[in-house]
Amino acid sequence: MLGPVSLALAFLLQAAPPTDPCATPSACRKVDSVRVQNPDGKQVELPVNATLPWVTRDNLLLLPGDWIVIKLIDRDGDLMPQLVRAGTGGDAPKPGDGEIRIVVHAYEAGNLIMEVLSRRTETLDYAAAMVTPKGPERTSVCSLNPGVTVFESWHQPIRQLALWSFRPTTEPGCKTLDFPKKK
Repeated sequence: MLGPVSLALAFLLQAAPPTDPCATPSACRKVDSVRVQNPDGKQVELPVNATLPWVTRDNLLLLPGDWIVIKLIDRDGDLMPQLVRAGTGGDAPKPGDGEIRIVVHAYEAGNLIMEVLSRRTETLDYAAAMVTPKGPERTSVCSLNPGVTVFESWHQPIRQLALWSFRPTTEPGCKTLDFPKKK
């Protein structure tokens, strides 16, 4: 039943670089299963049995119950996520100056909630995709304002979220980003 999670990884890892994203042990985690909740409230545990990276090819890959703290590194004008620390369950640490904390809470009453706090000085947009039983699909998210916690909520059985293409914005709001990125 690895299918939907594998679909997301295939979607994001097209022409993956030859480097191993798990070469550093803390860069990945062993995932035995993913617990999702259908809109009717029924919980389903899906076997995964894989080692998954937190960040790969400049994409954050998060499951229900995961948290991650990242820095954005400017690489030729693009902001690329760099893992600071990550975990599953428990309380996520506060982000330091210039860092972003993302928490994908466990399901509650059929809802999946993502909490994002940016400690950067500029307002940011980013792109997101969710993996549901239908496969990967883009989703809208709201801009990140400095020091303001943003909550996103979905009432779908999301198995995985992918976040990428962080960029400064002068037009904050909730949206699905266009590609290619406008320079």
